[in-house]
Amino acid sequence: MIKLRLALSKTEEARYTSHLDTMRMMIRSIRRCGLPIAYTNGFNKHPILSFLLPLSMGITSDYEPVDLAFEDGTTTSEVKEALGNVLPRGFSIVDIGELGCTVNEVYAAEYRLKLFFADGKNGNMLPQLLESDTPLLVEKKSKKGMIKVDIRPMIYQADWSSESNMLIVTLACGTEKNLNPSLLVQALTEADSDFSPLYFKAHRSKIITQKDAKLIQ
Repeated sequence: MIKLRLALSKTEEARYTSHLDTMRMMIRSIRRCGLPIAYTNGFNKHPILSFLLPLSMGITSDYEPVDLAFEDGTTTSEVKEALGNVLPRGFSIVDIGELGCTVNEVYAAEYRLKLFFADGKNGNMLPQLLESDTPLLVEKKSKKGMIKVDIRPMIYQADWSSESNMLIVTLACGTEKNLNPSLLVQALTEADSDFSPLYFKAHRSKIITQKDAKLIQ
């Protein structure tokens, strides 16, 4: 059995494809192109396939790591060519190779949030909101139900461009801490009534590991 890590890009056409549907799409595509994917042992066997950091629906990405296992003798070039020819629109293979870091080594991700406002509205108050020391509270689901959490410590970096209405943020991401960009926008909206985007589009541009703050890519 050979284990590989494949990186997918997820573009605008696939923005509203859920993680579960993406998993199903990958399995169907592998079967369609005839690649000899490996299966788990036991009575209820299933393909060995897992995403390192599943994306929430509505978020696109440049680089989504997917770990797969194939029968011995399968080459990376064979997988890239065969699978790349059958993936649906909105998905493409950007890289393939040996397994890399584990999810436990991931600590952050960079997101690009394109904000859309009504006429006369803007996000020029964002720098002040993001640089403030006051808690940035939002309700998050926990084992004990909904609780108020200060998400400010989970915002590692933030840059606002008023020209493009683009907020570039590095947020906590991984097994210990994880901040969804939708919660960030919700918290900012609740913190200042003047900040009221109609909607936003999120794109995950980088995944960062703890070791020397390096990109997985």
